[in-house]
Amino acid sequence: MLTLIRWDSRDYKETLVLQSQVLKVSAELLLRESPAEEKQAIHLVARQNKRIVGTLLLHPCSSKCIQIKQVAIHPDYQGVGKKLLVYAEQIARNLNYSTLFLTGRK
Repeated sequence: MLTLIRWDSRDYKETLVLQSQVLKVSAELLLRESPAEEKQAIHLVARQNKRIVGTLLLHPCSSKCIQIKQVAIHPDYQGVGKKLLVYAEQIARNLNYSTLFLTGRK
């Protein structure tokens, strides 16, 4: 199931745990508080059996441009990533963004 969640919700906090595991970010830093810079972002998750197994956020750069950030997919559910990206594209299109981009890291 693909859905939107609210910043700083219980589900959001679960995404921070997944991000820390998958992206190798300090769990202590992430779990202390919700990053304020993500408050205006659009948060998407994928669930399997009520468990969040994938997450990403859409960060508006301008009125027409939005960036995909913080993509994290549980290793056991890698097929969910493509579905989550397609869902993100649909959300961006529905919100009238004409440019959607994603950058990677090494």
